This record gives sequence, C-alpha cells and structure tokens, in this order.
Amino acid sequence: MSDPAIVSGNQAAPGKAQESQISWMVDAIVAALDADISKELLVAKMPDKLQDFDLGQREGAILIHYRGSKYGPAAGGAQPREMTFDAHVLVRGLDGPFGATVQVEGVRLSLQGRELQGGTAIALQSDGLVQEKDGIWNYVVTFTATLPAVARRQPDWRPY
Repeated sequence: MSDPAIVSGNQAAPGKAQESQISWMVDAIVAALDADISKELLVAKMPDKLQDFDLGQREGAILIHYRGSKYGPAAGGAQPREMTFDAHVLVRGLDGPFGATVQVEGVRLSLQGRELQGGTAIALQSDGLVQEKDGIWNYVVTFTATLPAVARRQPDWRPY
C-alpha cells in the first residue's frame, strides 16, 4: 500500500517488475535501513523523477538506487560482480535528530559490514553533499557489495 503522504509523482512507473539481482539487493537495502532508521523518515527506492519528489510532512527521506557494477574475471560460468549503490539522504536541516549529520551516520552504521543477499559485507565508498535546494539538503552515501554473477544456463549448454 502506498504511503498517503507521498504524491503520485514519487511512485515508480506502473508495470510488471522484472525480478533481478539488482532489485533483490535494492529491496534488501531498503528493508535493512527501514528497520534501523527513524520512522519519521521515509526509506524507499529512488523514484523515477527525483525532481518531482515531495517530502510531504516527513522530516526527511532516504532513497536507494543502483549505480552500476564492475565485473571480475569469469570462471566456470560465474564471475564476481561488485555492485554500487547510493543512498540519498534528503533532510530539512543539518543538525538535530533528523538532520543530515545524524542521518548520514545512521545510514553508515546500518549498512557498513552488513551482508545481504549472499554478498560480501557492504563496504562504504564515500559520502557527501550533493546540493541544497529550497531548504532540502541532499547528501549521498555510496557503498558496494560483491555478489556472484552467474550466467544463465542455455538449453543446449554442455560443459565439457
């Protein structure tokens, strides 16, 4: 059920979602943060149009999106996939219990070292200010985890 405080422009486009390693990881990251972060903040997937996102009456939001992957050498139909994600921390101020400094640190503490979906422990890459616009501060926390990327088995595939 969608949150009534969220306007329709914040929802992803309707349609049948494709299950993928990416979506499983994003869902797991959202669930982990949602369990640890104050309920005064929305924790969700990044909407399709961030510029249309509205905090509504919430103190802030943490929005997760997949940035991309780097692949290691292939071996036997599998290879390591280092997946990179961003957590955008959108808040109305810098200090206080719902301020940027507390929430950025909250994201770090929730995710650093956590293993999700069979991946390696999450490793933090960076955090920092993206912008301040109309009183909303946007910080980003970038982190990675490595998971095995397994090739799809083809019907006529025969290992020799």
